[in-house]
Amino acid sequence: MNKFNARLLISIVAVLLIGLGGGYLVAEKINLGPEPEKIDTNILSMEDISKKVVDFIKEMGGSPEEMTVEVLEITDTRDDLYRLKLSVNSQNFISYITKDGNLLFPEFVDMNPPKPLTIPLSEKPVVDLFVMSFCPAGNQAEDLMKPVVDLLGSVADFNLHYIIYSDYQSEDFCLSSEQKYCSMHRTAEVNQDIRELCVAEYQSDKLWSFVDEINKRTTAEKVEEEWEAIAMDLGLNVDEIKRCQKEEGTILLDREIELTNQEYPVQDPSRHQRDGEYKFEEDVQGSPTLIVNGMIYDGERSTEGYKDAICEAFGNAPSVCDQEIESSEGIQTGTCQ
Repeated sequence: MNKFNARLLISIVAVLLIGLGGGYLVAEKINLGPEPEKIDTNILSMEDISKKVVDFIKEMGGSPEEMTVEVLEITDTRDDLYRLKLSVNSQNFISYITKDGNLLFPEFVDMNPPKPLTIPLSEKPVVDLFVMSFCPAGNQAEDLMKPVVDLLGSVADFNLHYIIYSDYQSEDFCLSSEQKYCSMHRTAEVNQDIRELCVAEYQSDKLWSFVDEINKRTTAEKVEEEWEAIAMDLGLNVDEIKRCQKEEGTILLDREIELTNQEYPVQDPSRHQRDGEYKFEEDVQGSPTLIVNGMIYDGERSTEGYKDAICEAFGNAPSVCDQEIESSEGIQTGTCQ
């Protein structure tokens, strides 16, 4: 079983357990079936529980020799349950098990998850959209955001930022053999990230037009041959872009790496979970990520959703926020990560 799905296995086991339990409950209420067996009240040690869980999951998986199962952490909830942090084939998640070792529950369902937070207010909201220049989902987000920039560009501060990896894949994805500056869609994407950063730095009034035309007219495979013509069509100073790319490229990328790795408060912690724990702060996880006034936005990815989030971040929203924006893009999903 090469692609073992730990969550699916544990969920199937849980459904079987819940189904049996539910049957007993109904039978008990209408007196049509046997009384449920009493759960053994003997409490097992944490060591015995861990061994039992590992053996059980491997047996249920059907291919014990191909599976790696580990109890990373076990804690006493002070109720009738132990809390387990499991790793199954490198998939981590939280489970619970009764202290007698009879019932395993796949994941907790929090009936009182944290409520979404309000984006901080300011007189002039700062809007930071993190993308990769040839990530399809990032390009969709740019398409959604452009009408918002056209509407609110004079009253809010819009910025495009770029996600850069280190030690990613191979030299084909990086600027140099040191592999400090890499991107998911190969070296051409890193170069285009730099060019767009250079336009933002020195010819900012044409940034969104440049990004829009690049998205429409070229690809990562062709951009090195085609970007200059696109830039010239827009009246951009190509020589200035080349100078900036050569002299300041890595400086600009270092700034982007720092911004990407920074921790930001999240708008909706219930949508940011790791190993069963809510995350109230997070770095930039993928393209696209929208940050408004320093907080990661977790709302609908649409032109109107972006506009509403930014308008709600004003201490005193301008009248232009009352305007609706027509967009053919609809609601978008997906990410490059």
